[in-house]
Amino acid sequence: MAVLAPEPFLSLRTRSAVRTVGSLRSGWTKADTFLLLSIGILPVWWVLGFAQFLWGAIALPLFFMVLRLPEIRLPRGSGLWMLYIGWTILSASQLDELNHVLAYVYRMTVLFGAALLFVYLYNQPAEQVPRERVIGWMCVFWAWIALGGLLGVLAPNFTINSVAHRLLVGFLPGDLGSNGWFVSLTTPRAAQVQDFLGFPLPRPAAPFSYTNEWGSCFAFTAPFAFAGLLIFRGWRRSLLLAVTLIAFVPAIVSLNRGLWVTVIVGGLYFAVRSAWEGRPQAAVTVGAIGAILGLLIVVTPMRTLVEGRFESDHSNVARLTLYTTVAQEVQHSPLFGYGVPRVSEDYPNLPAIGTHGHFGQRSIPKESRDCCCSWRLR
Repeated sequence: MAVLAPEPFLSLRTRSAVRTVGSLRSGWTKADTFLLLSIGILPVWWVLGFAQFLWGAIALPLFFMVLRLPEIRLPRGSGLWMLYIGWTILSASQLDELNHVLAYVYRMTVLFGAALLFVYLYNQPAEQVPRERVIGWMCVFWAWIALGGLLGVLAPNFTINSVAHRLLVGFLPGDLGSNGWFVSLTTPRAAQVQDFLGFPLPRPAAPFSYTNEWGSCFAFTAPFAFAGLLIFRGWRRSLLLAVTLIAFVPAIVSLNRGLWVTVIVGGLYFAVRSAWEGRPQAAVTVGAIGAILGLLIVVTPMRTLVEGRFESDHSNVARLTLYTTVAQEVQHSPLFGYGVPRVSEDYPNLPAIGTHGHFGQRSIPKESRDCCCSWRLR
């Protein structure tokens, strides 16, 4: 039976709410095993070409582990999430091609895998799986994102003919093995090289398939890095601080304005709330990081990149065209959308409608998805 739990997943109100990692004495658990296999060795899965299929691989065992829980607690607001999942399932009625079915199944495994892992962790006793340990694992994820981004900057043309691609291409019917979407999932590459500023620029993608995916994950895991700076001590804190500073170099080179705005607003919120709750050291740390990054932008060639990004209207025009097309296509399937992204017949060279988020495949633009996520993570 599911029970709505009033407590938040992480509280920042009192110093006692967050213990230092060095004081933990809890042993290894099944949750640590799943986090190790999905996050801890993520670079290994990426090199092999299986990184994009991890959530599907852990979804089935997690499903049975959740069923065996004595009681299932859910945070308040989960009704909206379950409504969205139901809406997603109903959108399958609009699938009309085999490649659309495969894409839909892939996206659903990601959705259910992530949801089941959250529910399982949320219901673990704090004595067995302390919140600090979950934050620690997410900081490991943050580190892989940072190092993957650095690889994209230093070796933008790095790519691998992966084991996953060689194995799976023989099992797919027809020409699906050469489908661009499938190739992007199974072919690791360090960056997407684009030239909308007038010269080739590597935009980090590793350990993901696309640079926008890298930027989204960077933005949404940054709060865990800030939390880690609070709870870690000694060499762990120094290492995380170094990784955090390094991470912002590929973040700036990515030219992802949504990432920039998200991190800036999130950092300001974190600093203000920390100061309000009597932790001025945390606010000073965030301010120092911001000052260092600002100085680096001003005195290094990154200033040219930032200025060029705001002066370029490349993505503005493309996004406006996509959103206009979305508004038109919604009229043909207003309730269930199309199940998966669809290539526009009028603009075949632009990204498929719905590639910017799972809400997008139901014909709702990415910005609506981001607003909902930001509200839930406030």
